[in-house]
Amino acid sequence: MARKHQAATTRVRGDMARRSRSRPARREHEPAAAEAVAMSERANALFDQINANVDDWYAEKTDSKTFDQRQRDTWDQIYAAGPMVVQQVLRAIRARLPTASRAV
Repeated sequence: MARKHQAATTRVRGDMARRSRSRPARREHEPAAAEAVAMSERANALFDQINANVDDWYAEKTDSKTFDQRQRDTWDQIYAAGPMVVQQVLRAIRARLPTASRAV
């Protein structure tokens, strides 16, 4: 019984080793360093748009209809830029903007 288990384990390990050697150096979905920098700049620009719109709202420079439309347009741009930009913008919002309890 022990030999059967050992043979099966060796076969599985051998298959895994063959698969790991055949992987490409860089996966297709991972951006290169230059792409990551460009995404960070794009995410920062979109975060700045959100921040400016909120500042205009609190300064009473815009009405609710204009505020809502600007926010929708900005989030449409964020989602169109891709999931990495979405994650970066959300991280920036959580890190740089105060929560509602601190803003009061």
